[in-house]
Amino acid sequence: SLNQSMADLLELPACEVIGRELASFRPGPEGDVRRVMLETQGRPAQFHNIEIVTAEGTQLHVDATIALYGEFAGVTALLVVLADASVRVAAQRLARRLINAADKVSDLVSIHDLQEGTLLYGNDAFTAATGVVPGNRSNPVDGMSASQLDMLDAKVIPALEATGAWSGVIETEIAGKTHWLAGTIVGESAGPHQTEMRYLTSVLSDVTSDYLRAEVLEFEASHDRLTGLFNRSGVIQWVTAQRPDDRSGIAICHLDLDRFQEINDVLGHEVGDQVIREIGQRLDATTRFDDAVGRVNGDEFIVGFAAVEGPQHAQLLAERLKAAVFDDPVVVDGHPISTTASFGVAVSGFEFSGESLLRAADVALYRAKNLGRSHIEVYTADLQVAAARRSNMIEGLRDALQTEQLTVWYQPIISLATGVITSVEALVRWPQADGAFIAPDEFIPLAESVGLVRDIDRFVLETSISDIGALFTQGHPLELHTNLSATRLTDATLASEVERTLTAHQFPPGRLCLELTETALALDPEMAETVVRELAGLGLRLAIDDFGTGYSSLASLHRFELHVLKVDRSFVQLLDETSHEKNPIVATILHLAESLGLEVVAEGIETETQFEYFANSTCSYGQGYLFHRPMPIEELRTLLANDATPAPTAVI
Repeated sequence: SLNQSMADLLELPACEVIGRELASFRPGPEGDVRRVMLETQGRPAQFHNIEIVTAEGTQLHVDATIALYGEFAGVTALLVVLADASVRVAAQRLARRLINAADKVSDLVSIHDLQEGTLLYGNDAFTAATGVVPGNRSNPVDGMSASQLDMLDAKVIPALEATGAWSGVIETEIAGKTHWLAGTIVGESAGPHQTEMRYLTSVLSDVTSDYLRAEVLEFEASHDRLTGLFNRSGVIQWVTAQRPDDRSGIAICHLDLDRFQEINDVLGHEVGDQVIREIGQRLDATTRFDDAVGRVNGDEFIVGFAAVEGPQHAQLLAERLKAAVFDDPVVVDGHPISTTASFGVAVSGFEFSGESLLRAADVALYRAKNLGRSHIEVYTADLQVAAARRSNMIEGLRDALQTEQLTVWYQPIISLATGVITSVEALVRWPQADGAFIAPDEFIPLAESVGLVRDIDRFVLETSISDIGALFTQGHPLELHTNLSATRLTDATLASEVERTLTAHQFPPGRLCLELTETALALDPEMAETVVRELAGLGLRLAIDDFGTGYSSLASLHRFELHVLKVDRSFVQLLDETSHEKNPIVATILHLAESLGLEVVAEGIETETQFEYFANSTCSYGQGYLFHRPMPIEELRTLLANDATPAPTAVI
């Protein structure tokens, strides 16, 4: 006989099951069950995971308990109890597949029994990384540092208690080394009615290399490679993170090394880099723990002072910094190199935050550099006015270029022997609505600092070539002198630009003289030499302007292909202060020019004494208010047409 549950399991009516051999439901050797019963001498036997096939062909896994029930008319009767184990067997098979798959992945997969303090399961990657195998004593927090445990308590444990799972990146110790693991951790209790977490299942990827690479990228994003100090971005982050209070604030000290370009030009960029590194180390060693030091440009540094009590305190800190860093020369390969710096200081207040504080320090630095080398300037309201004027001037200059407000005036250059006008120098003018003019000495450096000077140079060249070229047809073949700003000699397109302008106006190259300053030639000598060679190749002439006031004068005269030397007005004015015989500087300049075969033009002649000196010397040409002031093209045209009064005649 059998109960209904047995019939349902075998998928047959009870009447059809009665009388069938049990073995008919189980593929396998005949007498398998009977043999087992004989071996157990009739005692109940248990069979697990027996595969049977139902009448409908369904394969089932069952657990069977079989006992000898008795003998009836020579027939052995068995008591059979079957329990469907298909779900369990399927789960076991699935678990084996999952374990097999987990053993093949690179992630660290583990299951810990927190109560017993043992590892229940660890895949191959986990065992290889940690050396811990299942069954070993193991606690997930073993070896963690205090900070790592704090992170666990602050982030992981609350998430596990709240939702039973946590995902993210965790810092931990593996085999004595710090690792960063990313993934998911799941916590489980021992049973449905248990509240305490017992089992911890983790699936984590080792992202240590990615994390360290990200740290490097993050560091490089906020730090200068040459010095290891903050870059501008890092300084801004420091400023933003500060929280000034009622008693103290912060100060920004922006310093720029004076004439650092000369170190690069004379000693080379490698030595320049060593100087920069040493200055950076000195700044870092001199500042306080809460201060910040950054390199924000080639030769510019920013120091952020924390806990500053006001402008006087900030200036005191800057003066101490200046003395500690710059009083002693930097020694490179046994050679001392003296350096100085200009300092711009701004102190935080209600009107400053973040970038605005840095801009205020920039304004103060701009003022300090204008005052001379090794100067400290603290930002004040007056500087704010000057900064506002500078900003307005920049915008006005841009507008003046776009609306063609700029004009070109011309100052004649005469032959000292005949008084005849032989040349003119083109000078840019910026007229204002009230009829006044902004001086070129004021707006040209500003144009250079914001990248507008190229447009100004191009405007002056185009306009002056057009104006003076028109005078050729009126019988006045003057030579045209025009100035080039310092930065143009680093422009590889300059020669082709000049050539196009000459061709467009059919202006003879031999009647154009470009005036270059010594400073321009020294900015990038190699590039300047190439550009000067290209300009000379066009057939035009080149003059060195303001000779004697710049850098490396003799080197410039020998290295570059020049035709004209212009004596700076500062030397010309000395002639009124000393006797001719006691003024060897001008005499030396004239002798040098004669030796090199250069024409000489004396600039800024304003008195008879000055005129007399140069007229009786080897200087052939003069320029200055004694002869003619700068004038617009209309006045120059009238002057030439009227055959103006000759210049004073020298007393020979």
